[in-house]
Amino acid sequence: SAAAGAAADAMRDAARRRTMSATDELPHVAEGRSGARIEVELPARIIACDGRAYDATIRNISRGGVLVHLAAAHAVALLPNTAREQPRLPVGVRLEFRLPAAPHDAAVAIDCGIAHLRRMAAGQGAMGLGFRRFHAGSEHALARFCAM
Repeated sequence: SAAAGAAADAMRDAARRRTMSATDELPHVAEGRSGARIEVELPARIIACDGRAYDATIRNISRGGVLVHLAAAHAVALLPNTAREQPRLPVGVRLEFRLPAAPHDAAVAIDCGIAHLRRMAAGQGAMGLGFRRFHAGSEHALARFCAM
């Protein structure tokens, strides 16, 4: 029945919460991911809504998002205040990068939401970005890359 299914889901969720430590990454990004992650090391730029650009390195990519490594100072600049007026609306940025299979093509440009941020080491952070809107031709270029 539906009630039994809901109860089973609640028990699984409770068990998952008990086994997570304070340093574990939150699972909401993984659950919403579309497609398998491809491990890469691609230089990228993250452009804030005010136009400032920050260097980053894409560490894995899927058809739904990326994990980037960047300087902790850049992460702080992109997320200066966590007490936003709309806390459930992710901070928006634009991600630009070139795919190794097509280095002479135009850069891939995607509007993204910052899904999560975690500290990697002193001075470095990891940021998960979920794709929102692809700029001209970027969605097809990424689909071809992810299908390789």
